[in-house]
Amino acid sequence: MQYAVTVDVLHTVFSGFGNVQKIAIFEKNGGTQALIQYPDVATAAVAKETLEGHCIYDGGYCKLHLSYSRHTDLNVKVYICALELMS
Repeated sequence: MQYAVTVDVLHTVFSGFGNVQKIAIFEKNGGTQALIQYPDVATAAVAKETLEGHCIYDGGYCKLHLSYSRHTDLNVKVYICALELMS
């Protein structure tokens, strides 16, 4: 069984601590990494302290290892795709 780490999953986990402004997910060094942006450092600190070492999924899957980013603002590109379904 695969356990997906998506923007929606991360938003659900991290929005419990405050308003999540931006999320960026990327692959680096053979693993999945993400950046979560809150409106202030205090909110980020509470989320970090609370979630560090916890797993996103029951059974010990997708363990969180959290640290602060050097970035102060995320630049997230949005790609919109249009699908046309033929009947």
